[in-house]
Amino acid sequence: MQDLFSLAGKTALVTGGCRGIGRMMAEGLLGAGATVWVTGRDQEFVDAAVNEMSELGDCRGLVAELSNKQGITALVEAVVSEAPALNILVNNAAVYSVATFEESDYDTFNNLLQLNTTAAFELTRQLLPAFTRAAKPKDPARVINISSNIALTHCAWHSWGYATAKNALQHVTVMLASELTSQGINVNAIAPGTFDTRMLDGWRDENGEFDIASAGIPMGRFGEAEDVQGIITLLCARGGAFISGAVIPVDGASAVRPLF
Repeated sequence: MQDLFSLAGKTALVTGGCRGIGRMMAEGLLGAGATVWVTGRDQEFVDAAVNEMSELGDCRGLVAELSNKQGITALVEAVVSEAPALNILVNNAAVYSVATFEESDYDTFNNLLQLNTTAAFELTRQLLPAFTRAAKPKDPARVINISSNIALTHCAWHSWGYATAKNALQHVTVMLASELTSQGINVNAIAPGTFDTRMLDGWRDENGEFDIASAGIPMGRFGEAEDVQGIITLLCARGGAFISGAVIPVDGASAVRPLF
C-alpha cells in the first residue's frame, strides 16, 4: 500500500512553490520522496525557502517571471537542462485581486488572466516533450492545475479577473486531459477553499485575525497543509494513475454550502 503513494525517483516543478498553498504542496511532494523544483520572483526569497524545505528532501529553486512568454520559456529551458524528463508539473503561481466592478479595469483583468490561466497553458505546452520522456505505462506524467473553489460558485467576492481566470483554468484542465491522457499525461485540477495564507490579508481585522464564522465553511475551519498534501500526493502517485480530467474541491464543502 505504501508504494501506491510513493513519489521516490520522480521530479516535480511547483510554480509559486515558496509560500502559501504552493509551499504546502511542495513540502508534501518532498515528503513523498520527489525531487522538487520551486519557483518565485525574488532570488533571496527563493533561496531562503529552498534552504528551509531542503530539510524535507531534495529541493531546488529557480527565479521565474511567468507573466510573459519569455519568462516561461526561460523557466522551461532551465528546468529541462537539469531534468529532461519531468514527471510532475504543478501550475500554482497566481495573483489575486479584489475590486468592485466599477473599480476594476482592463489591464488588471488581463494581467490576472495572463498569470492565472495563460501561463499554466503555455508552461504545460512547452514542457510537453519533458512529460513524454517521463511517462511510463501505468505511471503517466502529471499536470496539476491549482484553481480555486471560487470558480465553482457564482459568488466571487468581487474578484472579477481572478474568478474568471480560475474558471477558465478548470476548463483548460479538462480540455488538456481530453487531448493528453492518451499520450501518457494525466491532467487534473485542485480547487482549494480558504486556507490561512497571505491571500486572506485583505480580509483580516486590525489585529490580523480572520473571522472563521463569517467564512461560510461548513466544516468550521480553515484548510491545513495536510489537506492539500494528501490530494496532491494521490494525484501524482501510482494510486491516482487512473484519474485524469477531474476538478477536485478541497474546501470543506464551501462551494456547495446553503446560501441561506
